[in-house]
Amino acid sequence: MTLILKTGQKCIEGINFSKRYYINSGYESVVYKSNCGKYALKVFKEGKTRNYVNEKYAIETLKECKNIIKAHSFCQVEDLRLNGFYNGIVYPYYKFGDGHDYIENMKNIRIKNRCKYVERRFKTMWNAINECHQHDICHRDIKPENFMVEKIGRNQTVILSDFGLSTNTKKYKNARAGTYTFMAPEIFAKNFHYYNHKVDIWSGGITWLNIIAYHYDINYHLIKKYGYKEIRDNNPNIWKRMTKKTQFILENTLQINYEDRLDANKIVELF
Repeated sequence: MTLILKTGQKCIEGINFSKRYYINSGYESVVYKSNCGKYALKVFKEGKTRNYVNEKYAIETLKECKNIIKAHSFCQVEDLRLNGFYNGIVYPYYKFGDGHDYIENMKNIRIKNRCKYVERRFKTMWNAINECHQHDICHRDIKPENFMVEKIGRNQTVILSDFGLSTNTKKYKNARAGTYTFMAPEIFAKNFHYYNHKVDIWSGGITWLNIIAYHYDINYHLIKKYGYKEIRDNNPNIWKRMTKKTQFILENTLQINYEDRLDANKIVELF
């Protein structure tokens, strides 16, 4: 069946979105591909208006940023079967997939070569995080699946997407949000009161580690307790085979004390 777009902004004439072209779904939304294969429609589920508002604000704020996903249009989506309207955003469709798709491609690659691969082809993830923080946006859900691969090869770039949990960095946060494996330790502290944009730096470090060491036995729960030292001390066979640059990134992002984490602009300077 067809999803009908109702929008006061620019429409895509001749383009249809159908549930036959389902891509994936998450906690807050469902994503469909267009019949021409050039666009993706993100439909926010019932009760997820706040996530839509968060994403719309972030996308509009970051619209001039190179490594942030661009929206084609914001719209109301009519589902004829459910007889209802839902908030939707039309994005480009990224045929090369996301960061998680690339993890499987590195299954048989040695750790040091994985590090070099990630340093060369996923370095723009730090540009994206830096662009967010420079515009006072805290993403709060940094993970491989939220980085879309725009190009492949030597000039590969990744684009940050999925801003449904994002918020303003000028306000200290007191709500737990994100994906558990990638969430910073201060969010789980017993004396938890607030956190700031440095939660994205931690999540970026875990994302970096996750892509490189996905097929290895890494205890992400203990990393929340000991930081990068958990990998260095309890996974020495992995740590010693990492490049110096990747070790430096993990040492300066997976710090338990958020004040000891590098800002994203300092990590960008490494490349």
